[in-house]
Amino acid sequence: MNSVIGAAGRAVFAVWFSRVVVIVMGLVVIPVLFDQLTQKELGLWMLMNAGGALIQLLDFGVLPTLTRRIAISTAIEKNRKGINSNERGANIICCGQVIYRYLSLILVSLLILLSMVLMLTTSVDDNDSSLLVASVLFIGLGYVFTIASGVWQSCLAGSGYVALNTFILFVVTLVTIGLQIIFAYEFSNLISLSVTVFISGILTFYVTKYFSSLKCSSIVSVKGRIKKSYVRSLLLMSSKYWLMILGAFLVLQTDRYFISVFIGVDSLPLYQASYQLVNNIYIFSVSLAGAFSVFVSQMWRSGNNVELFRMIKIAIRIGLGLMSLGIVCVLLFGEEIFYFWLGEGNFIGRNILLVFCGLLFLEAQHVILCSLARATEFERFASIALIAGVVNVVITYFLVLEFGLYGVALGTLIAQLLTNNWYVVYLSLKRLNITLMQYMKSMLIPVLLVFILLYSVGMLINWILSQSIGDGWRLLLGSGFLAILFIISSWFVLIDSSDRIILIDVLRKRVNK
Repeated sequence: MNSVIGAAGRAVFAVWFSRVVVIVMGLVVIPVLFDQLTQKELGLWMLMNAGGALIQLLDFGVLPTLTRRIAISTAIEKNRKGINSNERGANIICCGQVIYRYLSLILVSLLILLSMVLMLTTSVDDNDSSLLVASVLFIGLGYVFTIASGVWQSCLAGSGYVALNTFILFVVTLVTIGLQIIFAYEFSNLISLSVTVFISGILTFYVTKYFSSLKCSSIVSVKGRIKKSYVRSLLLMSSKYWLMILGAFLVLQTDRYFISVFIGVDSLPLYQASYQLVNNIYIFSVSLAGAFSVFVSQMWRSGNNVELFRMIKIAIRIGLGLMSLGIVCVLLFGEEIFYFWLGEGNFIGRNILLVFCGLLFLEAQHVILCSLARATEFERFASIALIAGVVNVVITYFLVLEFGLYGVALGTLIAQLLTNNWYVVYLSLKRLNITLMQYMKSMLIPVLLVFILLYSVGMLINWILSQSIGDGWRLLLGSGFLAILFIISSWFVLIDSSDRIILIDVLRKRVNK
């Protein structure tokens, strides 16, 4: 068990460290792009570069399914034989390679078709049309390489090297962001930014492949066999997950298209930047559940229900606690954050920001639970996700015509409240054998107490500081004080005494080493 806790701890540290650095670098990139590109150019870049959400969609759910199968395979072989037999894992990897090979061919064919359509239909002059097509090609090929690296990412993460896989992706992302900053200053055009996406895909594929051959040689070196039963099972489970991702894409990623069509592409940058600010808090908050998923799969398979419940409780408490801290800071210091981040006149308004905070807090809750439930080979979320996507598209269509940007944000929140925010929570708790009363008492109430404490003290601190110092110092000191208060309250409210003892013991051993 200590080895599992140590591996999980390393994974959590790697995920959180990489998230923090990438988020900070991402926050640096956005004002650079605001400064170097026109609003229309920046809007087109945000429209084309959907990033991780589009990659998840085009992956068709193979990466998480393959990772989970390798993790469960490892647990099965250890339980049966007491040693790590690699034949089953090698067969799964072999089947995954075949699936990704055909998937890459399909994606390249679609990319060529899309480029031909753009060349025939774009109404801009020939030079701009060629640049647009070239940008789409570079971005598309970058996505193809990133998606194809899924077989090696799943090999690393499924074998327990979650921290290493996270660190590799972190370094590649850091290099990409650095290149985007350099290219934005040097060239200030879309095609140069698109090249960075292509470079990112190449690096992701070859670096993950190299480290898989080093760290997972016991699996990779074994000649696996293609088993039709494995392929069918992988495709069946991944297709269910893909339908869920498709629904999530329709809910959370269609805003940019509604804005571009009904309001104008030049309105997209500020909306996306505002959403990205709160979304960064969300990404950081749900990453703990992602780091735990492999170990939840192994504990579920081995029947270790006590440690399984402990991991679920920690993921919910800390994840939603971090969301609470971020939301309190955004609500209290939102206008100041945008002033120092993007400059004067680039604040979208408190109403839209409040909708983003409510939307992503509830999103974090159901995504954390969904991730942990899915780690137990439970894929029952596709239908509700698709319903949510359709409901969002319909509601947003009417609200955007009436309320503009506020209607776009509000439509997404209403769609989630009617579907995912309650039903996914219900299904996940049922799968994880947690009653609603257990969930409320053990997980939600501690988070609610921390949120009330942070918001109450934050309002008082904000009022006191506003009487004596300027906005910059008030933002810095206020958010810093809230972060310290969150750490203290988390130690005593969100972390149980038994977990505190384990953490202290692990830290003491690390220090002694």
